[in-house]
Amino acid sequence: MNLFKITIQRCIQRRSSADCHEWPLVVERSRRGVLLPIWHESTFYLTQDNFDQLYSLLGQPREYGTHLGKALFQGEIHDAFVRACGES
Repeated sequence: MNLFKITIQRCIQRRSSADCHEWPLVVERSRRGVLLPIWHESTFYLTQDNFDQLYSLLGQPREYGTHLGKALFQGEIHDAFVRACGES
């Protein structure tokens, strides 16, 4: 069974700010027949504008998910997802 597991870890709190905008992100990608999973690490960023936009989309699950997905699937995480889809 192929697996694409996303873990958003505890927020990185900056001393100069009480707000949190960065979360370590780990993706584990496993493939059938391959013993060791492939790990990808990145940082998930959400600005106050992102939070405001998400809040305005409450009750609109498709739009909310699309906005959140665009923020999450960037850079190396996007590339890992594309590779996982190609292998499935």
